[in-house]
Amino acid sequence: MQLQIQGRNLRVSQQLKTYIEKKIGKLEHYLPTLKQARVELKVEKTRDEAQREVVQVTLFNNGHILRGEECAPEFATAVDIVLEKLYKQIARYKEKHYHHRAHSAETPALATPAETGRIVRRKRIATPPLTEEEAIDQMEWLGHTFFLFAHPDTGAVNLLYRRADGSYGLIEPVIETRK
Repeated sequence: MQLQIQGRNLRVSQQLKTYIEKKIGKLEHYLPTLKQARVELKVEKTRDEAQREVVQVTLFNNGHILRGEECAPEFATAVDIVLEKLYKQIARYKEKHYHHRAHSAETPALATPAETGRIVRRKRIATPPLTEEEAIDQMEWLGHTFFLFAHPDTGAVNLLYRRADGSYGLIEPVIETRK
Protein backbone atom coordinates (compact mmCIF):
# COMPACT_ATOMS: atom_id res chain seq x y z
CA MET A 1 0.00 0.00 0.00
CA GLN A 2 1.19 3.46 -0.88
CA LEU A 3 0.80 5.97 1.97
CA GLN A 4 0.86 9.74 1.51
CA ILE A 5 0.90 12.03 4.55
CA GLN A 6 0.38 15.69 3.84
CA GLY A 7 0.15 18.71 6.10
CA ARG A 8 -1.86 21.73 4.95
CA ASN A 9 0.11 24.82 5.94
CA LEU A 10 1.93 22.92 8.68
CA ARG A 11 4.97 20.74 9.07
CA VAL A 12 4.24 17.15 10.11
CA SER A 13 6.72 15.91 12.73
CA GLN A 14 8.55 12.62 12.22
CA GLN A 15 6.97 11.31 15.44
CA LEU A 16 3.46 12.00 14.10
CA LYS A 17 4.37 10.47 10.70
CA THR A 18 5.58 7.31 12.43
CA TYR A 19 2.39 7.13 14.49
CA ILE A 20 0.20 7.54 11.39
CA GLU A 21 2.21 4.96 9.41
CA LYS A 22 1.79 2.44 12.22
CA LYS A 23 -1.97 3.03 12.56
CA ILE A 24 -2.76 3.19 8.83
CA GLY A 25 -0.58 0.14 8.18
CA LYS A 26 -3.00 -1.93 10.26
CA LEU A 27 -5.76 -1.24 7.73
CA GLU A 28 -4.09 -3.61 5.26
CA HIS A 29 -4.91 -6.47 7.61
CA TYR A 30 -8.63 -5.67 7.34
CA LEU A 31 -8.57 -4.66 3.67
CA PRO A 32 -5.79 -6.60 1.88
CA THR A 33 -6.64 -5.12 -1.54
CA LEU A 34 -5.97 -1.57 -0.31
CA LYS A 35 -3.89 0.24 -2.95
CA GLN A 36 -3.34 3.71 -1.54
CA ALA A 37 -4.05 5.77 1.57
CA ARG A 38 -3.91 9.55 1.78
CA VAL A 39 -3.77 11.35 5.13
CA GLU A 40 -4.28 15.10 5.21
CA LEU A 41 -3.63 17.09 8.39
CA LYS A 42 -4.69 20.69 8.88
CA VAL A 43 -5.38 23.19 11.64
CA GLU A 44 -8.65 25.09 11.29
CA LYS A 45 -9.35 28.47 12.80
CA THR A 46 -12.25 27.80 15.16
CA ARG A 47 -13.29 29.15 18.52
CA ASP A 48 -13.46 25.64 19.95
CA GLU A 49 -9.90 24.58 20.81
CA ALA A 50 -11.02 20.92 20.88
CA GLN A 51 -11.98 21.04 17.19
CA ARG A 52 -8.93 22.72 15.65
CA GLU A 53 -6.78 19.82 14.49
CA VAL A 54 -8.39 18.00 11.57
CA VAL A 55 -7.39 14.66 10.05
CA GLN A 56 -8.87 13.40 6.78
CA VAL A 57 -8.05 9.88 5.58
CA THR A 58 -8.93 8.69 2.08
CA LEU A 59 -8.51 5.02 1.12
CA PHE A 60 -8.40 3.80 -2.49
CA ASN A 61 -9.37 0.16 -2.92
CA ASN A 62 -9.96 -1.32 -6.40
CA GLY A 63 -11.89 1.68 -7.69
CA HIS A 64 -13.76 2.22 -4.41
CA ILE A 65 -13.05 5.14 -2.12
CA LEU A 66 -13.51 5.17 1.64
CA ARG A 67 -13.09 8.46 3.47
CA GLY A 68 -13.23 9.72 7.02
CA GLU A 69 -12.59 13.07 8.68
CA GLU A 70 -12.36 13.98 12.34
CA CYS A 71 -11.51 16.99 14.51
CA ALA A 72 -9.82 16.75 17.91
CA PRO A 73 -7.52 18.74 20.22
CA GLU A 74 -4.53 16.64 19.07
CA PHE A 75 -3.72 15.01 15.73
CA ALA A 76 -3.06 11.60 17.32
CA THR A 77 -6.51 11.61 18.92
CA ALA A 78 -8.13 12.61 15.62
CA VAL A 79 -6.25 9.79 13.85
CA ASP A 80 -7.57 7.25 16.35
CA ILE A 81 -11.17 8.48 16.02
CA VAL A 82 -11.12 8.62 12.21
CA LEU A 83 -9.69 5.08 12.08
CA GLU A 84 -12.63 3.82 14.15
CA LYS A 85 -14.94 5.34 11.55
CA LEU A 86 -12.96 3.72 8.75
CA TYR A 87 -13.07 0.29 10.41
CA LYS A 88 -16.88 0.58 10.39
CA GLN A 89 -16.85 1.65 6.74
CA ILE A 90 -14.58 -1.28 5.85
CA ALA A 91 -16.95 -3.68 7.60
CA ARG A 92 -19.90 -2.24 5.63
CA TYR A 93 -17.86 -2.38 2.42
CA LYS A 94 -16.95 -6.02 2.98
CA GLU A 95 -20.56 -6.91 3.85
CA LYS A 96 -21.88 -5.33 0.67
CA HIS A 97 -18.99 -6.55 -1.46
CA TYR A 98 -19.29 -10.19 -0.44
CA HIS A 99 -23.08 -10.26 -0.08
CA HIS A 100 -23.95 -8.25 -3.17
CA ARG A 101 -27.56 -7.09 -3.43
CA ALA A 102 -29.29 -8.24 -6.60
CA HIS A 103 -31.60 -5.29 -7.19
CA SER A 104 -31.22 -2.76 -9.94
CA ALA A 105 -33.80 -0.17 -10.80
CA GLU A 106 -34.02 1.69 -14.07
CA THR A 107 -34.27 5.38 -13.27
CA PRO A 108 -35.42 7.86 -15.93
CA ALA A 109 -33.18 10.78 -16.81
CA LEU A 110 -33.91 13.99 -14.95
CA ALA A 111 -33.07 17.55 -15.91
CA THR A 112 -32.23 20.33 -13.48
CA PRO A 113 -32.06 24.07 -14.15
CA ALA A 114 -28.60 25.61 -14.16
CA GLU A 115 -27.77 27.93 -11.30
CA THR A 116 -25.96 31.18 -11.90
CA GLY A 117 -23.18 32.40 -9.63
CA ARG A 118 -19.47 32.32 -9.26
CA ILE A 119 -17.33 29.24 -8.82
CA VAL A 120 -15.73 29.28 -5.38
CA ARG A 121 -14.02 25.91 -5.58
CA ARG A 122 -12.89 23.69 -8.42
CA LYS A 123 -12.12 20.03 -7.86
CA ARG A 124 -10.81 17.42 -10.28
CA ILE A 125 -11.78 13.85 -9.56
CA ALA A 126 -11.12 10.50 -11.19
CA THR A 127 -14.35 8.84 -12.23
CA PRO A 128 -13.91 5.07 -12.45
CA PRO A 129 -16.45 3.17 -14.54
CA LEU A 130 -19.17 1.95 -12.13
CA THR A 131 -22.59 0.41 -12.51
CA GLU A 132 -25.51 2.30 -11.02
CA GLU A 133 -25.62 -0.07 -8.03
CA GLU A 134 -21.87 0.30 -7.42
CA ALA A 135 -22.28 4.10 -7.58
CA ILE A 136 -25.08 3.94 -4.97
CA ASP A 137 -22.84 1.85 -2.69
CA GLN A 138 -19.92 4.24 -3.19
CA MET A 139 -22.12 7.28 -2.45
CA GLU A 140 -23.43 5.64 0.74
CA TRP A 141 -19.92 4.66 1.91
CA LEU A 142 -18.74 8.23 1.46
CA GLY A 143 -21.84 9.62 3.16
CA HIS A 144 -22.59 12.01 0.28
CA THR A 145 -25.94 13.09 -1.12
CA PHE A 146 -24.71 12.95 -4.73
CA PHE A 147 -22.05 11.04 -6.67
CA LEU A 148 -20.49 11.60 -10.10
CA PHE A 149 -19.41 8.49 -12.02
CA ALA A 150 -18.70 7.13 -15.49
CA HIS A 151 -21.16 4.52 -16.75
CA PRO A 152 -19.24 1.40 -17.92
CA ASP A 153 -21.52 0.68 -20.92
CA THR A 154 -21.77 4.17 -22.39
CA GLY A 155 -18.66 5.85 -20.97
CA ALA A 156 -20.85 8.88 -20.24
CA VAL A 157 -20.57 10.79 -16.97
CA ASN A 158 -23.71 10.41 -14.83
CA LEU A 159 -24.80 12.13 -11.64
CA LEU A 160 -26.49 10.04 -8.95
CA TYR A 161 -28.28 11.86 -6.13
CA ARG A 162 -30.44 11.07 -3.11
CA ARG A 163 -33.98 12.42 -3.29
CA ALA A 164 -35.88 13.87 -0.31
CA ASP A 165 -38.01 10.70 -0.05
CA GLY A 166 -34.87 8.52 0.32
CA SER A 167 -34.95 7.11 -3.22
CA TYR A 168 -32.29 7.90 -5.82
CA GLY A 169 -32.27 10.00 -8.96
CA LEU A 170 -29.89 9.72 -11.90
CA ILE A 171 -28.96 12.53 -14.27
CA GLU A 172 -27.74 11.29 -17.64
CA PRO A 173 -26.53 14.31 -19.64
CA VAL A 174 -27.36 14.47 -23.33
CA ILE A 175 -25.30 16.97 -25.29
CA GLU A 176 -27.39 18.96 -27.75
CA THR A 177 -25.93 20.98 -30.59
CA ARG A 178 -26.80 24.67 -30.80
CA LYS A 179 -28.74 25.85 -33.81
